[in-house]
Amino acid sequence: MTTFVDETWRQFVAGISDGIAIVDATNDHFPIVEFNDPFRPLLTDPHHTPAGVPWHELFPDGEADRIRDIFRRVRASGEPFIARDFLRRDAPAHPTFWDWKCLPLRGTSGRVERILVIALDATRRHLVRHDPVLDAKIVEQIPIGVATLMGPAYVIASANPRFAGVLGAPAPRTADLLDRPLFGVAPHLADTALAAILRAVETTGEPFSANDFALTPAIGDASTFWNVAVIAVSPAPEGAGGLLLMAADTTAQVRARHEMEELAGAARRRAGQLEAVIGSMVDGVFILDVEGTVIESNEAGLALLGLAGAPPARRLTAYLAALAPRHADGRSLEPGTDLLADLLAGRVVPGEQLLLGEPGATERVVSLSGAPVREADGRVSGAVVLLRDISAQKRADQEKDTFLSLISHEVKSPLTSIKGFAQLARRAAAAGTTGEGLLRHLRVIDQQVARIEHLVNDLSDVTRLQQGTLRHEPVDVDLATLVRTVVEQQQVTITTHRLSSTVAGEPLVVHADPARVEQVLTNLIANAVKYSPAADRVDIVLARDGAFARLSVRDEGIGIPRSEQGKLFSRFYRASNVASGGLGGLGLGLFITREIVMHNGGHIWVESDEGRGSTFHVTLPLV
Repeated sequence: MTTFVDETWRQFVAGISDGIAIVDATNDHFPIVEFNDPFRPLLTDPHHTPAGVPWHELFPDGEADRIRDIFRRVRASGEPFIARDFLRRDAPAHPTFWDWKCLPLRGTSGRVERILVIALDATRRHLVRHDPVLDAKIVEQIPIGVATLMGPAYVIASANPRFAGVLGAPAPRTADLLDRPLFGVAPHLADTALAAILRAVETTGEPFSANDFALTPAIGDASTFWNVAVIAVSPAPEGAGGLLLMAADTTAQVRARHEMEELAGAARRRAGQLEAVIGSMVDGVFILDVEGTVIESNEAGLALLGLAGAPPARRLTAYLAALAPRHADGRSLEPGTDLLADLLAGRVVPGEQLLLGEPGATERVVSLSGAPVREADGRVSGAVVLLRDISAQKRADQEKDTFLSLISHEVKSPLTSIKGFAQLARRAAAAGTTGEGLLRHLRVIDQQVARIEHLVNDLSDVTRLQQGTLRHEPVDVDLATLVRTVVEQQQVTITTHRLSSTVAGEPLVVHADPARVEQVLTNLIANAVKYSPAADRVDIVLARDGAFARLSVRDEGIGIPRSEQGKLFSRFYRASNVASGGLGGLGLGLFITREIVMHNGGHIWVESDEGRGSTFHVTLPLV
């Protein structure tokens, strides 16, 4: 037979905190073969040495017989026996309770020869489960409201102090709640969702639970919130069943969450508004991190950099470097220049003007401004950069400078002539000289005055065009008659060129302002004469062109470079070969002409080759 008890086994069981004993199953008295000290409290006499003593001598009679029956079953079946709270021992302070396990141990014959008994002290667990005093203390101290409700009136059979807060009713003592109907104590809850839930659990027996359940207090209108659970309680044999109601106050958490949600919503709205404002700005806006890397930008900024979509994260200077930045006067930036150095060092950049892009059509003038972004402790954590395209402003400044230069020249020249010929006329008069010489001096003065008058009229027309106040008084007018009349009048004053007109033999009636149409034709004839100094002829042709009357004025002058013809009708624009040829003018005549034509529903364009003359075409819709 296998030897079960030896020194190794004794050392093993001695180190175990549970009670261990080995019983001889070959003897119907089931004597104990070996045991450890934690097993002693189970014995009738804990000081007795039980080795070899029959089982019934170590335990009370009734208990010994019950255990012996279990040993027999284990020996016969070979199956273990396990029971919770199997034994009870009365002690001075309180009884002890033990879980019991009997495990069969087989010998070489295959029969159960020993039984291993394991006893676990379950007193603490048992008291927690079954001690009503301890249960009451626990319920009283837990941080949630607990009550048992009995019968259809939901009489409060028990409740802890926190349950009064669940009801939202004045109840200074828990005793004031007991043995009273729930809705008698809190009538304001009678017609609420809580009443319906209690009825549903009472009817179905199914438990209910909900988080952040809203309850309205008896005083005030601010709801409180609770995590609620309702469980049906099995009835006692002699009484009715009831409900266990538990509620944990979550009002502070719910209100804090609502406040956080409101703050988050407000923050999202403010962020959305800020994003909308930045997105609608015509200036480029760039938000940089502490390294100068672009982390946010608007569409205008991407367009200024020639980018589309969401570009990869790079330093703003890297994007600018691709556009060959230069000083506003065209000078190259000094080697190693970091446009963001001052900004990221914490200094405001008020507005540095740069040229971006290749010289010519793609070149733009921009103003770079920026301010550092600081943390609460003053550290620079990034920057905001504003990139503004000021090309139009620069062009306007250049136009203004050009205008002032031109107006100075255009006014000074006739004034000089007027002054000179006025002095000559005065001397002639003083000397008593009359006749052709004096008349010639006066004619020159008159011509120069007319030149200044024409200049002033052009400037006045431009101002009124920009303000939308230029007067137009359209009527039905026959262009054929008007063109013949204007050509005859112009030929009287033009002595250097012959005006050759070809006018349709039929009336060509348009709805336009006759004075403005005359101004258009006069400007075109004057330009044709002025810019063909080596020629002696200007051709004027008026003909029907479908539903339009088409007026063409052709000269054999210096022509217009093809690359500049698109700008020819712009305000103050003068072709390069005109400016270099010393021919005066403000560059307003064709601008005014185009505005008048367009205002009368027509179109104007030019056909020209440099050095081979120009033909200007105007079409107006026929009535």
